[in-house]
Amino acid sequence: RSGGRETDRWDDALAVFVDARSASGGKRTIITTNLGRGDIRPRYGDRIADRLNHSSVFVELKGTSLRRQGAGL
Repeated sequence: RSGGRETDRWDDALAVFVDARSASGGKRTIITTNLGRGDIRPRYGDRIADRLNHSSVFVELKGTSLRRQGAGL
């Protein structure tokens, strides 16, 4: 974690977003990342990790990246 004002502002905004979606009466949110399950807490801290643990289902997609194969648009 690099810290700093911009990082703190991003973390605060993400926490507010996750809180708002959790309180939205069952609306779903999809968050994608290239981070693994064990990388979320060190990167974003306890505050955000705990909120995500409370309101999320973690789905890990495995397999070879199609980007590396030149597939897609």
